[in-house]
Amino acid sequence: MTINIAIIDRNEIFRESLKILLEQIEGFSVIMDAANCVNLNISNTIPPIQVLLIDSSFGKEECNVSMNEEPVQSKTVKTLMLATYKEELGFGMVDTEIILKSSGKKEFEYRINKLITG
Repeated sequence: MTINIAIIDRNEIFRESLKILLEQIEGFSVIMDAANCVNLNISNTIPPIQVLLIDSSFGKEECNVSMNEEPVQSKTVKTLMLATYKEELGFGMVDTEIILKSSGKKEFEYRINKLITG
């Protein structure tokens, strides 16, 4: 089974680096990346996106507004916020999964698989 991932982060170099790291993990495929949530059209991707990695500086609400305007398919996408600093890990984001951007491949693999399997 392939897990299809989208990365939303302002930093293009970080997005490309994370994409390379994630695609080294068997069963992971980055099928979309973008610099912001504006015009985020995740409902029309084929294959469908299952995991959305979003820079925490956007805030979950900003991207949710874009996603809530999408058809039902977007409601099944799991979100993992990307934090730059440890202090961001619990900052006002109740019930939101957060991972440090500096995390290694094994941590990303574990956290994404945990999102998918519940």
